[in-house]
Amino acid sequence: MSKPELEPSSQTLESPPSAPPSEQTAYQAPSAPALDPTGLQPSAAPTDHHAFTPATGDGGTIAQAAPSASALVAAPSMIRVPGYEILGELGRGGMGVVYKARQLGLNRLVAIKMILSGDYAAAGDLARFRLEAEAVAKLQHPNIVQVYAIDEVDGKPYFCLEFVNGGPLQKKFAGNPQPPRQAAHLIEKLAEAMEYAHQRHIVHRDLKPANVLLTETGDPKVADFGLAKRLDEQDSQTQTGSILGTPSYMAPEQAQGNTRDVGPGADIYSLGAILYEALVGRPPFKGETVLDTLELVRSQEPVSPSRLQPKIPRDLETICLKCLQKDPKNRYLSSGALAEDLRRFRKGEPILARPTPAWERAWKWARRRPLAAALVGVSILFALSLAVGGVAFGKYEQLQVAEKGRLMDNEKRAHERAEHNFDSARSAVDEMLTSVGQQRLAYEPRMEKVRRDLLTKALRFQERFLKEKSDDPEIRDETGRAYARVGDIQEMLGEHEAAELSYGSGRTFLAELNTQFPTNVRYCQDLATCVNNLGQLLKSAGRTPEAEQALREALGLRQKLADEQHDEEDRRELATVADNLGVLLLGEGRYAEADTLLQQSVGLFDELAAASTEPAYQQNLARGRNNLGLLLAAVGRPDEAEQTFRQALDVLSGLAKNYPNVPDYRQELAVSYNHLGNLWRDTNPAKSESFYLQSLGLRDRLVADFPTTPIYRQEQAASYHSLGFVRQAAGRGEEAEKAYGQALTIEEKLAADYPSVPDYSFELAGSYNNRGILLQTTHRLPEAEKVYGKALTLLEKLAAKHPESPAYQQELASAQQNLGVLYQTTNRSEKAEKALRRAVELRRQLVERFPKAPIYQKVLASGQFNLGVLWHMNGKLPEAEACYRDAVDRFTKLADQFPAVPDYRHLQADGLKNLGSLLQATNHPQEAEKDWREGIELLTQLKNEQPAVPAYRQELARILDALGTFLASSNRGSEAEKAWDQARDVQENLVKDFPSNAVYRQELARYQNNLGVLYSQGGRLVQAERSYRQSVQQLEELVKASPDVVVYWQDLIGSYTNLIS
Repeated sequence: MSKPELEPSSQTLESPPSAPPSEQTAYQAPSAPALDPTGLQPSAAPTDHHAFTPATGDGGTIAQAAPSASALVAAPSMIRVPGYEILGELGRGGMGVVYKARQLGLNRLVAIKMILSGDYAAAGDLARFRLEAEAVAKLQHPNIVQVYAIDEVDGKPYFCLEFVNGGPLQKKFAGNPQPPRQAAHLIEKLAEAMEYAHQRHIVHRDLKPANVLLTETGDPKVADFGLAKRLDEQDSQTQTGSILGTPSYMAPEQAQGNTRDVGPGADIYSLGAILYEALVGRPPFKGETVLDTLELVRSQEPVSPSRLQPKIPRDLETICLKCLQKDPKNRYLSSGALAEDLRRFRKGEPILARPTPAWERAWKWARRRPLAAALVGVSILFALSLAVGGVAFGKYEQLQVAEKGRLMDNEKRAHERAEHNFDSARSAVDEMLTSVGQQRLAYEPRMEKVRRDLLTKALRFQERFLKEKSDDPEIRDETGRAYARVGDIQEMLGEHEAAELSYGSGRTFLAELNTQFPTNVRYCQDLATCVNNLGQLLKSAGRTPEAEQALREALGLRQKLADEQHDEEDRRELATVADNLGVLLLGEGRYAEADTLLQQSVGLFDELAAASTEPAYQQNLARGRNNLGLLLAAVGRPDEAEQTFRQALDVLSGLAKNYPNVPDYRQELAVSYNHLGNLWRDTNPAKSESFYLQSLGLRDRLVADFPTTPIYRQEQAASYHSLGFVRQAAGRGEEAEKAYGQALTIEEKLAADYPSVPDYSFELAGSYNNRGILLQTTHRLPEAEKVYGKALTLLEKLAAKHPESPAYQQELASAQQNLGVLYQTTNRSEKAEKALRRAVELRRQLVERFPKAPIYQKVLASGQFNLGVLWHMNGKLPEAEACYRDAVDRFTKLADQFPAVPDYRHLQADGLKNLGSLLQATNHPQEAEKDWREGIELLTQLKNEQPAVPAYRQELARILDALGTFLASSNRGSEAEKAWDQARDVQENLVKDFPSNAVYRQELARYQNNLGVLYSQGGRLVQAERSYRQSVQQLEELVKASPDVVVYWQDLIGSYTNLIS
C-alpha cells in the first residue's frame, strides 16, 4: 500500500510507509511509491510584464567632466581600485574625479568616475546615488556611454565607464558652424539615444557638447547621465556642481531654479540648443554672467539661425526652433519625433514641424512684456485715433484690449496652476521610477527606508494633483494618468487594496475620455496601460476572473491601436499584454487559449527584434519564448519545449556575450538554463543536472559581482535546491544534503536580513519542507519533524498575513501533509489524521477558488490519496475507499483532459494500485485485479514512452509486486512468478542505473525475497536459496551503510529467517 505524499514547496513528494517485517515463509508486504521530491524553483515561473503608466521625469544630472582622452593627469599614488590599474586623471568636477584606467581582467581601457565626497555624504544621498546609478547602468545603446560596473572602494562609490577616446563634441565644434546635413545626422543620433533613455524613465537634464563624446570614427555618445545630482545638492557651496544644468543649454523650465519640474522636454530643448550651436557656431543664449544667461533663456526668443548663417536650410531651422520653444508642450512630443523629423530632412522628405507664425511670435512677446506691449498698443491706438479723427473709437479699443488681456491672464493663471501641480507630481513619480521602480533594486541592502521615502514622496505629490478639477480633456487625461501612477506607487509599496482603487479611478477617467474621443490615440494608450497594470495586480492577488477581464480589455485596446497606428511601440505593448494574458491562462490550465496568445506575443516580439538592434527587443523575445516553452512543457511536448527554451537561450547568450556588464542578461540566461533543467528533471536527471550546473555557474558569478543584490542570492539558492532534488532522486543522498544545506544557508540569511519581504520567508519554508523530506526518506525522523515544524511556523504566518496568495496556502497544505505522513510513520494516528485533513481542506478551498487550474485538482487528489492511505492502514476501509476513488477520479479526468502530460497517468496508476489493495482486503478480488492490471498497462506505456524516467519503472515494479502477492495468495503461482519476475527485472535495472539509491535496493531485496518464498512453496529450493541469498546480500549492504535504519534490519531478519528455514 502506498504511503501518503511528502511534498516540498511546489511539488509532490510521496513516501511509502515502512513495510512490516516479513515472517518466515511469508510474502513481504508490497512497498509504496518512493518519495518524489521536487525542488523549489522561484525563477521557473512565467515572466510577467508590468508596464508603468507612461510619464516623463528626471533621472538626475551629473555635473562632472566627461571622460575623454585629453588632458590626462597623473593619478595620485593613493588611489587604488581593485581590479583596475589607474593610468591617470582625465578631469575633475565639483564633486567627482574621472580617471583613465585599465581593467585588468579584460585588459581594456576604461574610465573610472569616483565621488570625492563619499566619506561625508549622507547615507540617504549615497543610497539614492546608487539607485540612480544602477538604473542608468541598464541603458545599452550605441550612442550612450556604457556603465560597466558600479561599486565602491574605501566607502566611496565609483563607476567603471566605457572609455571613449575621440574627445568631446565641444572640441569638435570649437566655435565653428558645421555642415547642416552633418549637424542634422549628429543630432538625430543623439535624439535616438535620448528617446531610448526616456522610454526607460531616465532624463539627462545636462545635455551639452561637453557631455557628448566622439569615437574615433566620429559617432557621438551621450555621457554623464544623472549620477551626481543628489550628492551635488548637498554641497550648497559648490558652484561647479551645476545642479541646475548648464545655462546656455538649459530649458526655460530648468532656469526657474527647480530641477524637479523638468521632464524629457528639457532634453529636447538641449538637443535644439546643441543643433543651434552646430549650425551657427555658438549656443542660442550666452550672457556675460550666469544670471544674464538664465534671464535670456527665460525671457528672450533665440535669433533665427538663418539670420546668422543665411545658407541654413529653412526646414532644419524650423526643427531647431521647435526644439527651443519656451513652453515644453510646443516642442516635439518626444525625442523620437525629433529624430524622425531630422531623418525626413536628410532624406528630402517634408518635415512635420511648422514655422511659428508672425502673429504668434508677437503674442508671445506681448505676454512676456505686458507693459511694453501696452505702450505699443496705446501708441498704435493713438495713431489710429488721429487717422480716423475720433477719440471715442480709441477709448473703445483700449477697453476691448484691456478686457481681453484680463480674461487671458486669468486663463493663463488657471492653466499654470494645473500645469504646475501636474509637473510636480510627474517629476516626483519619474524620479521614483528611475530610482526604485525595478524589482532588482527594491530590496537593496540598507535602502528599504530610502526606497519607501521616495515612493511616499511621489505618492503625496500625485495625491495633491488629484485635487484639481477640470472639464478640459487634457487635464482629465492627466488626472487619469496620475491615478494610474498612484496605483503603480501603491503597488510597489505593497498597498494592494489602495492600488486597486487608484487603478479603478484612473480607468474611469480614461475610459470616459476614450469613449468621448475615440480617435485620440494617447487617451487609448493611457487607458490600455492602466487596465493592463490593474489586471496584473488582480492576478497577483489570485483574483483570476477579474484579472482576465482587465487583461482582455487591455488586449482589445492594444490590438486596436496596433491595427490603426502600425506603430512599433503599440505593437510592442500588444505583445506584452498578449504575453501577460497568456501566462494567466497557462496558470489556469487553459492551454489552447494560452498557446494562441503566447504564439502571438512571440511572433510580434520576433518581428520587432528582427527590425531593431535594440537589446530590449531581444530580451522581450527571449522572455516570450521562455513563457511559451513553459506552456509546451505543461502540455507534454518536451521536445518542442526544449527547442523553444534553446531559442531563448541563444538570444540571451548573444546578449550576455555582447553586453557582458549588463547583469540582467546573465540573470535571464541562468533562468533559461534553469527552465531546461526543470524540463528534464524527471525524465533525464543527468541532463537536468548539467543544465542546473550551468545555471548555478552564472548565478555564482552574479553573486560574486553583486554580493549585496538579494535576487541574485535568492536565485543562487534556488539552483542549489534544484541540484539537491535531482541528486536526491538519483540516490546521491550526501550530495543532495550538501546542496540543500547550501540553499538553506543563503535563504536563512535573506529571510533574516529582509523580514519584510515575504517571498524570502516563503522560499525558506519550502527549503525546510524539502529538507524534511530528505531527512524522512533517510529515516532521520526526529530531525525531519523539527524541520517540518520550522516550515509550518513560517507558512502559517504567511498564509494568515496574505490570505489572497494561493501559493502560500498550497505550500502550507504541503507542509501539513508531510507532517501528517511523519506522524503516521511514527504511529501517531490522531495527529496524522488532523494534519492530513487540514491539508485536504486547504486544497479544497483552492479548487473552489480556481476550478479550472489543473495543479489544484492534482494536489487535492494527492491529499485525498494520502488521507485514504491513513484510513486504510488504520482499518477505516469505507472512508479509505471513498478517498481513493475521489483521487482516482480526479487523476483520471486530468489524464483524459491532458493526455500528453505523463504525470497524470502516473498518479492515476498509483491510485489504482492502492484502490486494488483495499478492494482485495474487502473481498472484491476481481475488481482489485482489474484495477492493478489497468495500472500496469498505464505504467508500461509510460515506461516505454520515456524509459529514462526512474519513477515510472519504480511504480511499475511496485504494482507488479502487488499483483504478484495477490496471485500467489490466490494459488495462481505461475502468474505470480511471472509478475514477480517482471518486477525484479525492472528493479534490477533501476539498481544498475542508480546503484547508490537505497530505496531501489531495499525494494529489489523484497522482490527477491518474495520470489524465494514462491520458489520454496513450489519445491524449487535451489532457486529459492539463490533468491533469498540475493535478498540478504542487498540488505546486508544497506545495514552496513546505515546501521541505524530499523526497517533494513527488519527486512534482513525476515529474509535471513526464510533462507535458513
